[in-house]
Amino acid sequence: MNSSLRSLTLAASTILAVATVASTAHAASYWTPWVSEENGGPAAACQSDYEAATGVGCQGSYCDSVRLYCRTMPDNVYLDTTSTYWSGYFSEETSGVSSYRTAGWYRHGGDNYHVCNASGQSGILSGIKCRGGYCDDISVRCSQPFVFVNRAKYYVHMKDCAWSAWYSEENGSIDFGNNRHVTGVRCSGSRCDNKQYYVCSLDLDNLTLVPRDIKVLN
Repeated sequence: MNSSLRSLTLAASTILAVATVASTAHAASYWTPWVSEENGGPAAACQSDYEAATGVGCQGSYCDSVRLYCRTMPDNVYLDTTSTYWSGYFSEETSGVSSYRTAGWYRHGGDNYHVCNASGQSGILSGIKCRGGYCDDISVRCSQPFVFVNRAKYYVHMKDCAWSAWYSEENGSIDFGNNRHVTGVRCSGSRCDNKQYYVCSLDLDNLTLVPRDIKVLN
């Protein structure tokens, strides 16, 4: 191979390597540490605004400790930190949950559940914390996913949503998989022993333009 061809080949390989690193630089998937109500009830939370929960773990009596499986969202989707909020605490005290929906999205909450919902817009769960004995009361952190298209910011809606089976410490930890995001939690059984998860996929074909006064890409 002559020197010119060798140089071109090396340059092409370098460009490909840089592009590959750039495309995977944010790729991450990991379990958070276990948390419970002890030590002030610290939160188990995803670390970055491009990560959200696709799984949940449970261990100890009455599902005393919980954790999240955090995964980088696909297609350069991020969480809008200006929309982030912690839900009120909920537990198993009321077990009936209706299928009532508002603005095309699941009703945001009741005594025994919370589904991420801001002004009728779908959200994704990225944190969880407890209070009360055996992690009796649950609060979740929610944010709206968004993507930039032609320098404009659009909220991403969700699709293929369904409540999971019930899980407790007997089942250990569950990861629902790539682009299967946890968007809500509900409880049953003493001290919120059993938990069910509202799981959805990002719908990149269903976007809502964010008002320009919130934020646009410079």
